[in-house]
Amino acid sequence: MRHGEAITFPISAFNHLYGTCVGHLHLREGRLTGATMNDLFHQFAKRASDASGSPWAFAISVIVLLAWAVTGPFFHFSDTWQLTINTASSIIPTIMVFLIQNTQNRDARALHLKIYELLRIAEGGKSPFINLQELSDEEVNRLANWLNAVVRSNGSNG
Repeated sequence: MRHGEAITFPISAFNHLYGTCVGHLHLREGRLTGATMNDLFHQFAKRASDASGSPWAFAISVIVLLAWAVTGPFFHFSDTWQLTINTASSIIPTIMVFLIQNTQNRDARALHLKIYELLRIAEGGKSPFINLQELSDEEVNRLANWLNAVVRSNGSNG
């Protein structure tokens, strides 16, 4: 096999339609291909998001903050000393916003697809709830009010 050549092998109908990911290799349309830039970014964003939400990340940030505070007298609380924490406290959250947003967008998309598949199976593809995220805020509020009324009326009848 030559470098860059794809491996072709039989796959199930689900994998053929939807594709599946195994590590850094992807199964798409019956071909095993390398990861794209989006795939690599997603993997990095997921790992960074998971790590940043851990107790260890919190502990490390507290230790860094305490170490910075303790070094203040040694640096005479200089402008450079203050600029160090100000810069870090601006840059790190900015980067984290993008990483966490990527992870949340992908998780929400996956959840929507799972729900769509359940609705498609249950309603034969004719459910009015498919693609709700495309509705305006006003339409979503009207639908929520209608569903709340249905729940209340079913609760009083049952």
